[in-house]
Amino acid sequence: MARTLRVAILECDTPVAPVVEQVGNYGVIFEALLKKGLVAANSSVDFEISKWNVVGNPVYPNPNDIDAFLLSGSSK
Repeated sequence: MARTLRVAILECDTPVAPVVEQVGNYGVIFEALLKKGLVAANSSVDFEISKWNVVGNPVYPNPNDIDAFLLSGSSK
């Protein structure tokens, strides 16, 4: 049985427009990379990913509901 790892991606900035147009915002980018890594590692871990744009809306997940936080880079 696969273990589910609850990951919150905190989007602390937005990529430049050409990047957003081509591959999406940081939440989309990091989710794709994490899933690609799971496949490459043939892992039995599943992700439950939530994305939080903390720049536009400074609301955060409850730490008790999350196993890991991933923070995107910030321009500041």
